[in-house]
Amino acid sequence: MFKDVFCLFLTAHLLGDFYLQTKTLAEKKNKQFCYVVYHALIYALASMLCMLPFCSVILCSVFTGLSVCHFIVDTIKYCIIKTSRFIMKPTIYLVDQAIHLVLIAMGAFFFVSWGKTLTMVHVLDRFLIPLTDNPMAIFRWIGAVLFIHKPTNITIKGLLMGSRAQSDMEQNQKQIGAYIGTLERIVILFFFSIDEFSAIGFVLTAKSIARYTEINNHIEFAEYYLMGTLLSAFFMFMGYFIFIL
Repeated sequence: MFKDVFCLFLTAHLLGDFYLQTKTLAEKKNKQFCYVVYHALIYALASMLCMLPFCSVILCSVFTGLSVCHFIVDTIKYCIIKTSRFIMKPTIYLVDQAIHLVLIAMGAFFFVSWGKTLTMVHVLDRFLIPLTDNPMAIFRWIGAVLFIHKPTNITIKGLLMGSRAQSDMEQNQKQIGAYIGTLERIVILFFFSIDEFSAIGFVLTAKSIARYTEINNHIEFAEYYLMGTLLSAFFMFMGYFIFIL
């Protein structure tokens, strides 16, 4: 039960902190406090949307607590960014997300420790039961796909920030590369879930063949490509073990 609750809270976080937060809002949030408040309201809305299929007073209380904690963490991050010019953005981002994950795990632990369970509203449960014996599995797959798309692309970009190969790539190439990476992770996730491990090798091989000329002619790009591929695979496996397994 802890895993189901954790996945639900994490899915709400992904929606509120990534999909409902534009790049412009993320940049403004670091400069003006009013946008921190605005983002907090959007985050709370995402939490409430994820709560609706499991409408519960206790669940609403925990989601509210997590939303307040998220606002406090973002406020502290805003103050740090405003007062310090020497902390690198990728470091702030990674520490920020790590703190949010710890808070989400604590929220899930408290919910389960109170002896509560996730109970889907009757109407939705009756609609999903003919499709699957485990309706929660549908929400887990949604969370997994959300995890391996935008959050993973942003994290990989932050981890590779400053590399020479990345700075030489044009913006549209970066965008295309991000979508290719997402499709690659979705395909590998599917093959991994049905135990078709050999097919994963074909996906990675096809990707390498498409980039063979750049890999062969530019050592910086080869290093960038290898690191990006390894990080992409790492986050795919992380999404699988968190949401699917």
